[in-house]
Formats: sequence, C-alpha cells, structure tokens
Amino acid sequence: MSLKTDIDKLRRASAAEILLLMEAMTLLCVVKAGVLTLPFRWLAALTGLELSSATTAEKAGPEGDPEWVGKAVRAMAARTPWKSTCLVQAITGAIMLRRRGIPASLLLGVAKESGLIAHAWLKSGDVFVTGYAGHQTYRVISVFTVSPR
Repeated sequence: MSLKTDIDKLRRASAAEILLLMEAMTLLCVVKAGVLTLPFRWLAALTGLELSSATTAEKAGPEGDPEWVGKAVRAMAARTPWKSTCLVQAITGAIMLRRRGIPASLLLGVAKESGLIAHAWLKSGDVFVTGYAGHQTYRVISVFTVSPR
C-alpha cells in the first residue's frame, strides 16, 4: 500500500475507526517491547491471559465485534517499522478484546518442518481475530483464555 492510499482511507474512516487503529498501533509497540524483555509467564499475567485446558474459544460476546479488532491489529501490524510477529498480534488482539469484555482464546501451536516452528493465533467464538493463515498445520500445545474484566 502506498502512503497516499493509506491517507485516503484515513480520511474516509470514522473517529471510532481511527481510535481503534491508534489503540492497535500503541499496543503493538508495547507488546513488542514486552515480548522482547519479559518472560512469557510475566507477560501473560500482565495481560490477563490464563492457561486453560480447553482448545476452543468461547462464544463472542455482544459488547463488540472481534472482526473489527482483528482488522485493526492486522492493518497496523503491516505498517510497523518492526516485524509484528503472530505472537505480538495475538497478544495485542487479546488485550483489545479483554478491554471490550469479549472472551477469546489465544492458542500456541508448533509444527515440525525443517526444525521447530511456532505460531500463535487468537479466536473469539468462531471468529479468527489474528493468525488464521496456516494455523491448520500447527498442533496446539497451549491455550490461554482471555476473560473479560
């Protein structure tokens, strides 16, 4: 995407959409710093992620639309000057959903291709918020619930 296209889209966006994009960009930055500097267990505790035995996400709540959160996270992740990995995107989406009272599950999976490859994705009900692409090739090893406040 070009800068001109991005600016044109922003001009057509509502105030609520712009605030959602700003929230996503801010959290992507904070979460990236957290992923680089904190042990995962601390990051999980700080963001309200709780280890769960369930492998399916809860049904999405009526308080918001997880698809819009996912679109905002993916849109801003594509525009960060750093690599916003699947884990950074999933945690960012989890924080945003939790703030809106929307339950979700953050899933961590591994695949063994040429070495050990990991992937993280976020679901709310049947909605994939982040990390949909290729998730089928990974075996789930941990599930964290995102409980509404």
